[in-house]
Amino acid sequence: MPTKERTARLKQKAAEAASELLGRTAVMEPPSDPASRIQPSPIARLLESSVIFVLSFSRLQPKRTIGRENIGEQSDRGGERSLVEIAADTSMFTAGKSIIDSPELRKIASYDCETVRWFRVRCTSAPKKILHPGAHIMSVDLLADAFAWMDVREAGRTALFAELKAVYPVRVAEAKVRLKELFDADEYPAVEDLEREFSMDYNVMEWGTPKKISTISQAAYEKEMAKAKATWTTVAANVEAGLIVGLQKKIAHLVERLTGEVDGKPKRLNNTALARVEEFLELLPKINLTGNVDIVELGEAARRVIKGVDVKKLKEDKDVRASVVETMSKVTAALDKMMVDAPKRAMNFRDEEV
Repeated sequence: MPTKERTARLKQKAAEAASELLGRTAVMEPPSDPASRIQPSPIARLLESSVIFVLSFSRLQPKRTIGRENIGEQSDRGGERSLVEIAADTSMFTAGKSIIDSPELRKIASYDCETVRWFRVRCTSAPKKILHPGAHIMSVDLLADAFAWMDVREAGRTALFAELKAVYPVRVAEAKVRLKELFDADEYPAVEDLEREFSMDYNVMEWGTPKKISTISQAAYEKEMAKAKATWTTVAANVEAGLIVGLQKKIAHLVERLTGEVDGKPKRLNNTALARVEEFLELLPKINLTGNVDIVELGEAARRVIKGVDVKKLKEDKDVRASVVETMSKVTAALDKMMVDAPKRAMNFRDEEV
């Protein structure tokens, strides 16, 4: 199915899910008179404007546990020596090993982190008790970009796997020499089976409660509907708080770099740090899933003050630097006020690697 048609279908399904969960009729076209429009609640906006994008990865795991039969205390005497000797009670100790030392495998792991970071900048991750650990709450408007990103990443990962497969027998032979008695051939998949250890996949899920439950028990269906409403009301509040926290962190980091000192000298500010702030501020209107106008306005104020400003200008022009710090400080103060009543466990927009 073409990307545009797929995105349109998911938007329609999201609106239907919101209608079902909130017990109202979904209106796809707003009234022509702006004054007559009813502003949807944050939960309604969330359900209508977002989907759940689930990422999953697998790759050969190099870490293994060394069996207790191979671990002995240094005080042991007589008989065969243990492969690993420690000055501790072995019943209180576990040991591990790396079965392969492969730059090619580490490159794939780093590549996967880069793939995930794209989503972490643009999405929120719900608590594990609510959604799968790899699930990201994403704006429907970003789906086309997400599909295109994954197409590129899948092709790149395939190329990296080919590099690993080409040298895999060599890496196994090297491990045999280095691990000596701890080498176990059964821990290594055959070259022809290596591909089974690697995968990268995604699924797009929609909000909703299975209607089939009502055909079995209307009471059970209503109970599930009530649970869903309570859950996603909490999610909406946390998503909004996470957006505020994400904006706070980006701005705080920039201000700290512009005002802080190390040994009497200004802290280092690089292009990457500034680019990440700009990237987040550009995305803000799209990732504002609950439709909070105040957040967007504050983000726009921050975006305007750094638009067209590069690192060199921030370093050399004191007036520009002072203007940026002043505006960012005001935005931070306003965000702090918004966080007074926010949930304690906010779902952050993150861009660190995992």
